[in-house]
Amino acid sequence: MTEDDLKRLARDVAQQVAGENAIEEVEVMPGEESDRLIYQFSFLIDQDVPEASGSTPFAIDSKTPR
Repeated sequence: MTEDDLKRLARDVAQQVAGENAIEEVEVMPGEESDRLIYQFSFLIDQDVPEASGSTPFAIDSKTPR
């Protein structure tokens, strides 16, 4: 996946949590851990969007067990 694909995927997931118009920015930070590639995501959420009311900023860490 390209970085743009990862940003699109992360935005889609974040919008399901925070609201469709609440995500202003998505950042993808690649890294390595134990010889494997990892990605960390951060989001900027617009708290003034009605769908985002009550939401708080969050991050999804791809290392989190599922």
